[in-house]
Order: sequence, then structure tokens, then C-alpha cells
Amino acid sequence: MTPSMALRVLENHVEASLAATEQQEARLLLHELSYLPLAIVQAAAYINTRNITPREYQSLVARQKQAVPERDSELPKDGLPEHDTTGPIATTLLISLNQIRGDGRLAADYLFLAACMDRKDIPLDLLPASSPREREEAVKILSRYRLVARRPAESSLDLHQLVHRALRKWLRRQERLDEWTGNAIRELYGVFPGDNHGSRSKWRRLLPHARYVLSHSSAEKEGGDRLELARKCAMALYNDGRWREAEELFVRVMGTSSRLLGDEHPSTLTSMNNLAFTLKGQDLHDKAIPLLEECCRLQQQVLGPKHPHTVSSLEALQAWRSSGRECYIQL
Repeated sequence: MTPSMALRVLENHVEASLAATEQQEARLLLHELSYLPLAIVQAAAYINTRNITPREYQSLVARQKQAVPERDSELPKDGLPEHDTTGPIATTLLISLNQIRGDGRLAADYLFLAACMDRKDIPLDLLPASSPREREEAVKILSRYRLVARRPAESSLDLHQLVHRALRKWLRRQERLDEWTGNAIRELYGVFPGDNHGSRSKWRRLLPHARYVLSHSSAEKEGGDRLELARKCAMALYNDGRWREAEELFVRVMGTSSRLLGDEHPSTLTSMNNLAFTLKGQDLHDKAIPLLEECCRLQQQVLGPKHPHTVSSLEALQAWRSSGRECYIQL
């Protein structure tokens, strides 16, 4: 914004009127913040919450800049400076974060958790707390500092894109991004519903978060909750008729299960069966039938010819070869 417009924004968001002597100090602060609206709003929120002056906040900005390393050499593709850990957005974020971590750690933890999920429509039940009241108090702290936008009707939160990026950058610098990504996977796995149709609205809402965290998690941690969350996501996508997306996840799930458990493990065979059904859903018969044939062979060898999964797969294979009748995917 222009300097005059930025000053009006600051005056509109600061609760106490700026005295004539504070006008110049406010202009200096706005210059430090590069006249960016989000940085100004977050600075005003801190000024209001802590009941300080623009000059005192400018001192915090100076100290924060001294506390971080030199400007990041590697920026996102768009190259915008506010995405690094020394830009105005990161500076105002970290000033507020330092205060929040001192006042109540739970609110800071919510920020770190949100940074590892999709930034939009984060359901409150993804944020762990000992009671609804404790969760609400932590969310109120984040709202006061203007670090999240509340969606009361949906009981969820949004993070601004620049706040989301700055948080991830800071966590990476602190070597804690993998830790919080793992925490996000655990929370999502705990609330992600089964694939019954009554849970469709819930899984549709959680899918963007689950897919984000899975795509940004380390391949070295591919087992455990990560594998099971991927399996749940794949099943949800399959039941939503999003077969191409389900196929991508089932391929990963089957590959991971094969590496960790072995080619003949029942979980690997179930994943193979489900991938075959996903290919069939896309009319890729030349890929689906040979895969299901191999699955049937291994199931008979490992589970036995009378096991329900073996019987189900054989019935499906017979149906595909004849009428093409659909059968049920295995759980």
C-alpha cells in the first residue's frame, strides 16, 4: 500500500487513538513492515493485546530481525520476500508467536499443527485438548493476535497463505517440521472416519488435510499411522468415485506395505485387491484383471481357498471375465 493508506489501516485497527507525536513513529513502523496489509493488521493486534505503543512494537521488530539468521537464500518459486523468515510477515508472526508460547503453549501447538495441514477449513476437533473450554481459550488467543480466521458456522479455522508458509519455514529452520508433520498425521488418523457412506461428509472435509500431510511427510516415516491414514484416504476416494486419485494412493499403500510387511502379507494382498478394483473402476481391464489374478493366486497360497477374502476375489474375477458385474472392495 501507499504510506498514507497504510497509516489509515493502522489507525483503523489500533484501538487507542494515535497522538500527534506517535504519527511519525507509526510511519517508521509501517516502513519497517513494507506497508504490507497482513503485517500491519498483525502488528496492530499485538499492540492492542499487549497495550503498547507503535514505538515499542518497532523495538520488538528490530530485536526480532537481530534474532534470526540472514535472509534466506532459497525462496519459493514466486520469490516474494515475505515468505522467508526475515520478511515482514514472518517478523510479525514470530513476535506474536514468542508471546503466545510464553502465555499458553497450547495455542502455539495449534499453529504448528495447522502449519502441517491444508490451511483452509481446519476443523476444531483436529486440535487436541483436555476439554472444549481449553481448546476455545487457545483459539481465542490466536484470534486476538489475528493469526487465524475463525469460521464459527463450520467450527473451523483458516490460516492466511503467508502465515502458513512462514510457519512451515520457521519449523523447518528449527528442525521440527517432521515432528509436527508426524503429530498432524496422528491426529488425522485418529479422527478420519471409516468408509461407510454415513461418514461421507466428514471424510470429504478431512481429505484435503490428510492428502496435504501425506504429500509433505518424509518417506522415511512411511509406516504406522502414515500408512493407515493413506489407506483410509484411498478408500474414501474410491467410494467417492475419484478412482484416478484413489489409484495413486493405493499404488503407494501397496508399495509401502510390500516393503515393510512383505509381498505375501494379508495387508499387502488387500491393497493389491483394492488397486485392482480401482483400475476396474476406470475401465482399465487389461491392467485390473491380471492384477486380480495375481492377487487370487497369492491369497489362495497365503490365506487358503476358503478364506472370505480369497472367495470374494475369485468371485469378482469370475464376474469380470463374464458379465463385468461389480463386487465389493475389501476392507
